[in-house]
Amino acid sequence: MGASKNGNTYKYNTTLAQQAADALGEAISALPQSPYSLAEYKYEDIYNHVADKSSTSNFSDIFYTTGQGWRVPGTVEAIMRGPEPEVNGSNWNFTKLWGPKVNNLVEHDAIIHMPTANYINYAYGMENGLPITDPDSGFDPTHPFKNRDPRFYHDIMFDGFKFLNTTPSAADKPFQYLELFTGGNMVPTGEPKRSADGSRTGYFCQKLVPHQSNKYDGLYNWGSALQTYLPYMRVADLYLMYAEACAAAGGAAYKSNRVGLTAADAINVLRDRVGAGHVAEKYLGSANLFMDEVRRERACELAFEGFRWNDLQRWLLLTEAPYTVKTRQEFKRVGNFDYTKNDPRDAEVSGWSETVIVERSFGVKHYLLPLKDAETYLYAEYPQNPGW
Repeated sequence: MGASKNGNTYKYNTTLAQQAADALGEAISALPQSPYSLAEYKYEDIYNHVADKSSTSNFSDIFYTTGQGWRVPGTVEAIMRGPEPEVNGSNWNFTKLWGPKVNNLVEHDAIIHMPTANYINYAYGMENGLPITDPDSGFDPTHPFKNRDPRFYHDIMFDGFKFLNTTPSAADKPFQYLELFTGGNMVPTGEPKRSADGSRTGYFCQKLVPHQSNKYDGLYNWGSALQTYLPYMRVADLYLMYAEACAAAGGAAYKSNRVGLTAADAINVLRDRVGAGHVAEKYLGSANLFMDEVRRERACELAFEGFRWNDLQRWLLLTEAPYTVKTRQEFKRVGNFDYTKNDPRDAEVSGWSETVIVERSFGVKHYLLPLKDAETYLYAEYPQNPGW
């Protein structure tokens, strides 16, 4: 992905952007006197979301809690959320929608939510803060999982990831470590059952539901008290909205007099939280390039939280390539890397490329969704949205 050829995507109302920056700056300045703050991103074991013992709040607890008596997720970061969910309300469907269904490893039906390769390659840059497409990023297509943005390792299950912590049966042993390379045992083939049960994209997601939600580790069972719940707004979004408003008002160096942060500073606050590099100097001098980085940070920090569709709508990118394309990651393993003893991020691959799974045919009408026919028939002055 990258900057759109649609020049309208960078057109903002500067006056409204300044007002938004002031309002959001005031909210950020009030955080120290409020019960809200950024949750800590400190992990003893990032793949299993085990927080460091020194951590007083856990990033993962924003999205789910386990072993905490059905405590509602959100921790110190959730500012707005819906009504308190029912006890065990997560586990019948939602917690079973994220992992592989091969051999019924994750029970229930064959529906799986998975991130696309092009989204991951766009949103999750490098640990140094650069997008993987930047020639200075250090991205190596023979070691594509190495030195990525730390949130990649928290959010994404990739090739070689240890999916089953509990020793599985002999029949399921081949699936303990994910095989997501081209031709691996968890990727689509011509066989319908396997195609439905594996990953069409080369990845699975565990940001919102931990990977131990499977029939062996049993984290979706009653005794684990797994509760999932997404906040409507969290503290990180204040910084993201502030950065975007400031960028629209005056670029990377713009700041509201309500808080001592520039647009670039606001993005760097979030990167400092996870240990990623700051926005590079080369992106600060161009208003459009900096806005691209603001949007990429939003795509990474808020990935899978339900904002992307609305973001693409308001940026006038919903109908634009490459945002209409969904891809799968293709690659082969190289050598005899032992995934049982080594970190999968260090593995070598070859043939790193993407294949298109689907391309959405969105048009102008999709910027406004259809209204209910029953409502538009009430009177002539209440028309249906254009194109529907």
